[in-house]
Amino acid sequence: MAKDDWIKRFKLDAHIPAPTTDPTEIEAESTCLSSYIEDISVATFEQHKEYSPRGARWWNDNCQQAIRGVRDTNTSEEKKAAQKNLRSTIRTAKRDWANNLLHNATTDSLWKAACWRHGRCQRNIPALSTEDGLSNDKENMTSVLRSRFFKDNPPPVDRAFSDDPDPLPQRHFHPILDTEIADALKDTSNTSAPRKSGHG
Repeated sequence: MAKDDWIKRFKLDAHIPAPTTDPTEIEAESTCLSSYIEDISVATFEQHKEYSPRGARWWNDNCQQAIRGVRDTNTSEEKKAAQKNLRSTIRTAKRDWANNLLHNATTDSLWKAACWRHGRCQRNIPALSTEDGLSNDKENMTSVLRSRFFKDNPPPVDRAFSDDPDPLPQRHFHPILDTEIADALKDTSNTSAPRKSGHG
């Protein structure tokens, strides 16, 4: 039976972690156990739908490999290094997934993203008020939002008004030295950098 085969596979390479009260090590061990169970289940049971390793949209093969790296360590020093690599790999996977979603966004993918709230997916998006009443239709909702925030013929706006406050005095530019830039950058993180948008 598949159940007996699964139990046999689980006992074959299962290990009992050393007792610890460190939250980071506990989280890493629990993540390794979950990954180990998932690997055995995929190898044992027939898949009824497309496999999603951890149910997370950003999870990829690099994350799975980093998990195995944590599980296969033998010393505490190796485990700390593997856990650090796991955290870095997960951060990179989340960032790359989010950037890909935004840079290749479609109307349908944005509506799917609108269903996410605190990491949970809602079945329905609240209806919007249209000229014909409340509507849950995505095309109608898209049209309402576009007309509300992106006017085809926006009204002209004067650059100055009679009640504008007095302008502030002009600030003189002070040149920035290379040493000042170096001092500002020496304490920054080595794992992030501004992208084309100017944000990390």
